[in-house]
Amino acid sequence: MPNFIYGTNAGEVLYGGYQQDYILGYGGDDLIGAGGGDDRVWGGLGNDWLFGSTGDDTLNGEGGDDELYGGDGDDYLNGGDGSDELHGGDGYDTLIGGYGNDLMNGGAGADYFNGGGGYDTADYSDASGKVYVNLHAHAGYWNEAQGDQLWLVERVEGSAYDDYLFGDSGPNTLNGNNGNDYLAGGEGNDALNGGAGNDVIYGQDGNDNIQAGTGQNTVDGGNGAHDVLSFQDNTAPVGWTVDMGTGQATQVYSGGIYWLFWNKTAFSNIEDINGSSLADTIKGDNGANVLNGISGDDVISGYGGDDYITVGDGHSTISGGAGNDMLRARTTADSAVMTGGTGADEFRFEDGGGTPGGDRGDITDFNRDQGDVIHIAEFLPGDLMFQGIGNFAGGGQMSFRVAPGGIWSNNVDIQVDNDGDGVTDWYFDVQITDGNGQLTASDFIF
Repeated sequence: MPNFIYGTNAGEVLYGGYQQDYILGYGGDDLIGAGGGDDRVWGGLGNDWLFGSTGDDTLNGEGGDDELYGGDGDDYLNGGDGSDELHGGDGYDTLIGGYGNDLMNGGAGADYFNGGGGYDTADYSDASGKVYVNLHAHAGYWNEAQGDQLWLVERVEGSAYDDYLFGDSGPNTLNGNNGNDYLAGGEGNDALNGGAGNDVIYGQDGNDNIQAGTGQNTVDGGNGAHDVLSFQDNTAPVGWTVDMGTGQATQVYSGGIYWLFWNKTAFSNIEDINGSSLADTIKGDNGANVLNGISGDDVISGYGGDDYITVGDGHSTISGGAGNDMLRARTTADSAVMTGGTGADEFRFEDGGGTPGGDRGDITDFNRDQGDVIHIAEFLPGDLMFQGIGNFAGGGQMSFRVAPGGIWSNNVDIQVDNDGDGVTDWYFDVQITDGNGQLTASDFIF
């Protein structure tokens, strides 16, 4: 006959004994230790911590974001509602995520994973050796993954060793972590991260986001129309040099008098690039690329195709090359020197805050004969008024103007009053190359 232990609606610490216990936490954030025997535990409402022991335990998180630890034995863990953590421990465990974005770690033994609703993770980050996990086949092999069955799992965390991780037809996240990993996303729009080590990564179908990490890596984006190679996880003290024409990304830096570090990624079937938070040099190819400098003093050139180029924090230089390009300085950009090249280009400066006299950069080749246009962005429709060469409207009316005396010049300042106080908050220079005279409201998007 089991021993029944009842909590209340308050947060409590409840412990079972050596015999079989049935423990009900009810409300509150409870800590429940099952003790010996084949126990059954219900956390109830609240964010609970449930611990099994040496028996074959059943732990039910129920409501809240719970943490369940099976311990030894063949345990049954059910997270219930909320984003839960389930740790099977030793034995042949069953882990049911339930609703929410759950993390499941089976531990040693052949375990059964069912993530349920949400975006759920099978975690092998603490495995004692390499793992092979195939979400399409619902199967795991090698070390802690040996014999595992995985259903309704969208994300896999690899070990610190040389893992093989395969996605399925949905949007998956595969993180290789340390080691020389092999990742294949399968169908769907996947996020693939090799981590440290010499990794091989295949995006396959879908529009994938790939981070190769450090090491000597090989990346194939696959069949997607917009596969992204990203360097946002950069941990080195320098940025990257990326050439989409040659399919090479390199990073070289010194770690001291006798140390030289070299990271390299050879890539193919990549359409878009996300840089790092440091100074990157990025060159596109003849396709329509999306090139995002993120932050740092970047140098980005689109080369051919209709490109979308964005820079953030820092003092950057960007050029579109051939094609109808978008050149964009985000709100956070300190300054950007923009050269559109041939084609109908859009030069976009986003409202940069209220630093009086702030120089946001330059447009070096504004040409209306090619269809160029200037976009002053991040204002609501109708909020911003064009004043020509007149004074700012003031009185709370946000406005912009061509610097007085410069409207017939080939080199003019565009000044922006973004708070309506009649004072220039930021500006940028425009070099007019078409010889068509003054700038008018039709040359702007606002």
